[in-house]
Amino acid sequence: MIRTLAALLVLVPALALAAPPEGKWQGAIALGTVRLRMGLDVTKRADGTLAATLVSLDQGTPDLVADRVSFSGGTLEADFTRSDTHFQGTITGSDLSGAYKQAGRAFPLVLEPVADFPVLARPQEPKRPFPYVEQEVTVTVPRSPGSKDSVTLSGTLTLPKGKGPFPAVLFVGGTQPVDRDGWIARHRPLLVVSDALTRAGIVTLRFDDRGVGKSGSTRSTLAVAAGDTLTELELLVHRPEVDGKRVGLVSSSEGSVTASMVAGKSALPRFLVFLAGVGVSGKQVLAAQQDGLMRAVKLGDALLKRNRVANDKLWAILESEPDDAKVAEKLGVALADDSQMLAMMQAQVSHGATTLRDWLRTEPKDYLVKVKVPVLAMGGDLDLQVDTATNLAAISAALERGGNTHVETAHFAGLNHLFQHARSGLPKEYLDSTETLAREVTAKLRAFVLARH
Repeated sequence: MIRTLAALLVLVPALALAAPPEGKWQGAIALGTVRLRMGLDVTKRADGTLAATLVSLDQGTPDLVADRVSFSGGTLEADFTRSDTHFQGTITGSDLSGAYKQAGRAFPLVLEPVADFPVLARPQEPKRPFPYVEQEVTVTVPRSPGSKDSVTLSGTLTLPKGKGPFPAVLFVGGTQPVDRDGWIARHRPLLVVSDALTRAGIVTLRFDDRGVGKSGSTRSTLAVAAGDTLTELELLVHRPEVDGKRVGLVSSSEGSVTASMVAGKSALPRFLVFLAGVGVSGKQVLAAQQDGLMRAVKLGDALLKRNRVANDKLWAILESEPDDAKVAEKLGVALADDSQMLAMMQAQVSHGATTLRDWLRTEPKDYLVKVKVPVLAMGGDLDLQVDTATNLAAISAALERGGNTHVETAHFAGLNHLFQHARSGLPKEYLDSTETLAREVTAKLRAFVLARH
């Protein structure tokens, strides 16, 4: 998945104000020829303390909510510990003037007061009140396999009105942590599809991933994700409104591996749905993803070759160095003569070397061959992050090799990785599109679930 941009803002000292800079502030940083708009929303809580939210307006990455905010001597400071982000700034006239800093790189930034941030049209997003029941639910899971410490995960259960029991689905995310609504590029695809399914008489359950929303924060691996999913699934299956014989997992991207792991060792899931699922190794997925994106923006063969060489060095370090703290140090030495590639490789490990190492070692076929329940795998031909033709073929081959005779695939023309109608498939289109999820994909998913017996 796309790696989100972690932010660190350090604003230069200037004239101070006596009152905290409450309100919305907007500016832009320059990354070569690209300008990325940034927003900062500063508010005061009922108890008088300050709160702050950092918004990347053009990337569509999740808003960063500050864990600590202080204002003293005209200087505002905010810490966003989950994303290793910090803000410090002083008012200059009517502006907040300073710099944006990420991974050791600083960019000039001036934030000006605005009435509100730009509002993007999202016509498919449902509006409350809904014609069904929503319930907040939680589960407690081990902090890590075998650990006595625990983490609480929070989610939303939706229940159709009427007499059950109903078929049900649990949503499973990919490597990039997302909230229960699947928030990406200022779209909420899981909220949209959950609403459509529940209106059709299907129970849905979706959770905030670890470290996102209301769920506890800790490092996740595929094994941890599979354990979380199984615990969440047990909660769903034992709900009195749910028909335990018609419960399945709906996964996105790399989440298909998590779903396969669960289905291979538990009888609870009775079907699986893969949205842009993967069938080739994690290393192959990442290599093809980077090649495809670079070719799509016509960066040239020379840069593409440099990227492949840099990737090989990074992956070799990850495979040979178990100490995450030493990975960055060795990467800096290995790519000391190519600062551009060094920055790109550092971005790959920005969410944790352990997670990336785990994914590079993953072979989806090892889990797919153990899946015996019906599977629906869908993809779009403009997906530049998970090549649809290659991965659908690999998924089908692995399932059939394991003896699964209930495999259905759907290859949609003109849809990107998020299943939006697109022109190029480039991630920059995600944010601009007013479509959150193509209706034909939702219809296919709904029909597949309702057909389970």
